Amino acid sequence: EEIFGTTESVAEMMQMIRHAAEEQSQGIRQVNQALEELNQMTMENAQYSEVNAKSSSQLSQQAEELLAVVHQFRLWEEEEEEGEETEHSLAALPQPEESVELENSSENERERCS
Repeated sequence: EEIFGTTESVAEMMQMIRHAAEEQSQGIRQVNQALEELNQMTMENAQYSEVNAKSSSQLSQQAEELLAVVHQFRLWEEEEEEGEETEHSLAALPQPEESVELENSSENERERCS
C-alpha cells in the first residue's frame, strides 16, 4: 500500500509539474508576442521619426525662404518710402516760372492765329 500511495503522490506531482510547465510555456509565448509587438511599434516609431525629421527640415527651409521673401518686401517698402520722400521733397520746391510763361505764350499764339 505504501508503494501504491507513493506512486499516486508521484503521479499527482508529475501532473502538477506538467500543468505548471504548460502555464509557464503559455506565459513565455505571451511575453514573446508582447516583445514582437513592442519591436513592431519601435520600428514604426523610427519610421515616423524619420518622416517627421524630413518634414521638419522641409518646414525649416520653407520658413527661411519665407523670411527672405518678407525681407525683400521690407526692402521694397523702404525703397518706396524713400522714393516718396524724394517726390514730396521735389514737390515742395518752388516751380519755375517758365511753366506760366509757356501757358501765356500758347494763349498769345492762339490769339495770333485767330
